[in-house]
Amino acid sequence: MSLDRRANEIERIVGELAREVPRELAIYLKDQFEKFLPQILGHSTKAEMRVVLDASSAVAEVRAFVKKGDSVLVRLANEPFLKLYAPPEIVPEVENRLREIASKEKLNFQRLLDVWKTRLLPLVVVQRPESMGAWFKGMIIMGERDIKDVPYVALSFDFETHGVITQDRDMLDQPQIRTWRMGKVRQVVTVMKKGSLMFVASSELLFPLLIAIFQATISLLKAIYDFVMDVARAISQAIKDAIGEIEKMPDLVKLALLLVAAWVLTRPGVMDQLRTAADTVARFVREFIDAIRGIINFLAPLIEIPIAVTLILLKDIGEALVELQSLSSNA
Repeated sequence: MSLDRRANEIERIVGELAREVPRELAIYLKDQFEKFLPQILGHSTKAEMRVVLDASSAVAEVRAFVKKGDSVLVRLANEPFLKLYAPPEIVPEVENRLREIASKEKLNFQRLLDVWKTRLLPLVVVQRPESMGAWFKGMIIMGERDIKDVPYVALSFDFETHGVITQDRDMLDQPQIRTWRMGKVRQVVTVMKKGSLMFVASSELLFPLLIAIFQATISLLKAIYDFVMDVARAISQAIKDAIGEIEKMPDLVKLALLLVAAWVLTRPGVMDQLRTAADTVARFVREFIDAIRGIINFLAPLIEIPIAVTLILLKDIGEALVELQSLSSNA
């Protein structure tokens, strides 16, 4: 399997793990990641997305949950990486809109109301904007378009949130307001969750394990290399020693040895025996090389997998840092 395919498979597994992380563990991951952020970003910050929820998005998510049994916001609202705010005006506005939807689409109003009050509203920090400057700014931007949107915009400015989750065209058309769709909110929260998971996993488990795997693999490869080199040096030294001893002999003895060697080689069957011996040596060398190649092929995944894991770790942590920088710069 190629390195890219391994990395893609590991990325898929990481995504599945991140989705299954329970809230208590997610809070721990977030806290540990936040302790690390000042060393990288140069300032302390929260690994969370802080946004104002407006009535249009709340109604749409409650409606989706009742009709489809699922809602992106209902699932995300319990994540510690997402903090939702809303002004008190959201409560009557949502209830009135839900009543209209129930009548128009023949839905159970009490069911809609229960989802709103039990699954979503408890996870929203309901707070009235306190800054007169924020109110004034909200009035300037939204007062002439829709006075009902002013508290949401004012709250966003007052709390220095990262924007407003909305489907309201009046707000979407205002460049002074940073607006969010649910798909992008889910993407940002998922990136921060994966980054936190990978940071804690790498610092507390994976990096020590990867280092141990690398050390064991390198040690084994070094042992194989040293063995091969020792054998090669021994053979080379034996040949050199034999040649050296022959060179020390008198010329007459050298001539005698040459004649004896020629006589031995011309005897019947000797050349066949030499060829057989050479074939045996060659076969041994081939088998030895194949054995070394088999060991290296076995070790290759042990090297590729840690490299792929490391690439995913750096990618997920880096993406989380980029999202946090982006949120901070536009808050």
